Amino acid sequence: MTRSAPDKPSVARHPTARVFLALAVTTALVACDPAESAMPSSSSQSAAPGAVFGPPTNSDYKVVNGWPRYPNGVSIGAASGVAVNSRNEVILFQRGTAADRGANGLLNASTIMVFDATSGELLREMGQGLFGNPHGLDVDADDNLWIADNRLHQVVKLSPTGEVLMEIGIAGESGEDETHLNGVTDVAIAPDGSIWASDGYGNNRVVKYDSEGNFLFQIGGARGSATSEFDLPHGITVDDQGRAYVADRSNARVQVFAADGTFVTEWTDWQGNAPGDMGRPWGLEFNNGSVYVADGGEYWLVSQFRSDEPDTLPFDMAQIQRFDLDGNMQEAWGFYGPQEGRMVWPHDVSVDQDGGVYSVEVHTGQRLQKWARGGGSVR
Repeated sequence: MTRSAPDKPSVARHPTARVFLALAVTTALVACDPAESAMPSSSSQSAAPGAVFGPPTNSDYKVVNGWPRYPNGVSIGAASGVAVNSRNEVILFQRGTAADRGANGLLNASTIMVFDATSGELLREMGQGLFGNPHGLDVDADDNLWIADNRLHQVVKLSPTGEVLMEIGIAGESGEDETHLNGVTDVAIAPDGSIWASDGYGNNRVVKYDSEGNFLFQIGGARGSATSEFDLPHGITVDDQGRAYVADRSNARVQVFAADGTFVTEWTDWQGNAPGDMGRPWGLEFNNGSVYVADGGEYWLVSQFRSDEPDTLPFDMAQIQRFDLDGNMQEAWGFYGPQEGRMVWPHDVSVDQDGGVYSVEVHTGQRLQKWARGGGSVR
């Protein structure tokens, strides 16, 4: 379903203040990914004999040991978003800890950290006191940051230095009309500057705005599995032709749409396994003719198989996968686990100018990792 544009814009531009009445609206907010609090910790997942650990890999991408390098005393919480700007700097969007949340419901931590892509050095920090629950991230051609906050139900545009330039949606207010979002998960900027948002947790829709934040149309809006319907659209990216790729997570597929919202195709069962055995796309990134997928895996199967078939426990796939634009997998790498070079719930993915790939993890993963052909080390 597509819907035509309303008469009024759905954006507040150049705000002078961002007010969030946390105590009044806490029960209406989405605090985190629902699944992120449901899965057992990685330390409790010991494999039974004969356990299936996930699909094989066919890539020479290996982790870069010791990247990034945090200064003494600096740590992060759940790492939900990652992007690379035109200066080849890696931008991390992270949630801090419960202790970082202020009385107004906003995180006092540096929710945005910028790293040198080569050395892993932390260059600068920003985003203190701006966000409720960091979720998705993109960078436009001018290095402005675009943030999806699923607790505040907003898409926020920041300058490269962290100044708030635009807000789409009303902070702390969920809704399903042209002026509201509800549990928005990700944002992507098209080559013409138009804005795509996956409005996932509450509305199961994708929304497109013009470059000024004026509502153009929506796709979906009710949970479903037909084409142009979604069951938790969790990530989104746009290619150089303006086509949008949506990580339809709970439907275990990627849906592709033309710039006008017309359905083009869907990618399903990309592991070549029986239906239901595939992983699930959590985050997406278009880069240089390929779409990279953060496959967080079948998180819900762990408890099911532990009780029903404990000897064939299927661990999460926890992979990064690269596809051509026709949906053919070109390579895949990764493995479930908390060790360096493995992943626990990869949530987003990005690529730098040299082909380095970056993944971020939520739940117990809580880290940013770099992958390069042949691996390497910065120690």
